Amino acid sequence: MNDAYNKSVRKNSIQIKIGFLMIFAVVLLSATCYLSYRNLSSIVSSVQFELKPDLRLLSIREISMDLEKAENSVRIFSITGDQTDIQPYYSIISGIDDKVDYLRSECLNDSILLEQTDNISRLIEENIYIWNELLTLSKDDKVVEYLKSLSYQLDSVSENTGKRGILRRVFKRNQKTLFDGQEIINDLNMIVRQDSMTKDEMKTQEAMLARNSNEIKEKFYDLITKMENEVMEVTKAKASEASQIADKIRDLKLGLVEATQIMVLSGDDLFEQELQRLVTELKQKFQDSAPSNDPVVSATRRMYRQVGWEPTKYRPSSEALIRRLIQGKGLYRINNLVDYGNLISARFHIPMGLYDLDAVQGNICVDIGSEGESYEGITKPKISAGGKIILRDDGGVFGNPTADSKRTSITEKTNHILAIFFISSTIDNDYAHHTIESLAQSYNRFTTAKISTGIIRL
Repeated sequence: MNDAYNKSVRKNSIQIKIGFLMIFAVVLLSATCYLSYRNLSSIVSSVQFELKPDLRLLSIREISMDLEKAENSVRIFSITGDQTDIQPYYSIISGIDDKVDYLRSECLNDSILLEQTDNISRLIEENIYIWNELLTLSKDDKVVEYLKSLSYQLDSVSENTGKRGILRRVFKRNQKTLFDGQEIINDLNMIVRQDSMTKDEMKTQEAMLARNSNEIKEKFYDLITKMENEVMEVTKAKASEASQIADKIRDLKLGLVEATQIMVLSGDDLFEQELQRLVTELKQKFQDSAPSNDPVVSATRRMYRQVGWEPTKYRPSSEALIRRLIQGKGLYRINNLVDYGNLISARFHIPMGLYDLDAVQGNICVDIGSEGESYEGITKPKISAGGKIILRDDGGVFGNPTADSKRTSITEKTNHILAIFFISSTIDNDYAHHTIESLAQSYNRFTTAKISTGIIRL
């Protein structure tokens, strides 16, 4: 009986262990798939049109709202004398330099907006100067001490960094005011000790400062409005341009193959067999007809013409490879990754670019090249990008369906790649998936990591 019981326990124990192992395997597989999905999703989400909200407009409006809050804080405190009412002012003026510096960096490529930003900086300086004068008239020790401590902090920052922003200039103003030659005492301790100043004199002083503040505020908001209008016009122009680009490449979808920890080799024994088989297939297929008559090749050529790109003059890379092979010219041997990319591109007749992802700077954008735009090719020193479907990143143009760039090309140091197939939307999705999965299968022998694939429609 005990033996039967022990056998039953062992049997149940083994079943439980097997069950736990199966659960663990499912969890591990799910985690792997999720991480793979996350990895590819980050690539897919970065391939986008070059149309972003104009951050300059947001910065301008944020500065405008901050100054309005600062003025309200000063006005309310002058009535209530409550320290909590002046806290928003302290917070806003402490961060105003960073916000103006950010706006200036966003306007570096626009000389008009850059000049206007400098004008805004000077007007903000005048306003903060006046607000500080109004606050010192309150003779509130805590306010005076805060302004003094802020001045000391700015002195310390300036000594360490050499930076001299708005607040630094405010606290270093000389004793002679800019308004009508009127003398206003700048020394904060002196203002606290000015017991001889009568209430009437203080009211007159406050009125004069308020009037000057209003004049500056009017100039400031006029300038802000002008900048907003200019930025809006630029944004509208970009939106119109983006709409035209989207209309031109509406027939394009991208097939993606992304791989990490991949080995770059000088050659591969199986490649020659694959290539010879492909050459035989292509010669038989196009024995009595030109490649341009093939439905897939024809769809790619139509996609080129959609953007005003003549495919006879600038052949898609896949078509150029097909023609080389049926003419007996073979393929240039570069390395295993490039060679198999060319092989799959020729086999499925879809142009493809192969890129070292570590050499890509920032997001990848699908765009139409501007007139006069160019980039350094792998075999040519200069490739024109004007009017063509292109890929660009923060470093500029780095590829199109006809030729890739030297900057993002595959080298012996490459270990993270992205292949992009430029697929006509009229091509069946099953065919497109078969294309990218075929490349992924070819690359599987050169990496132990998961290879991710996907298709996105622009």
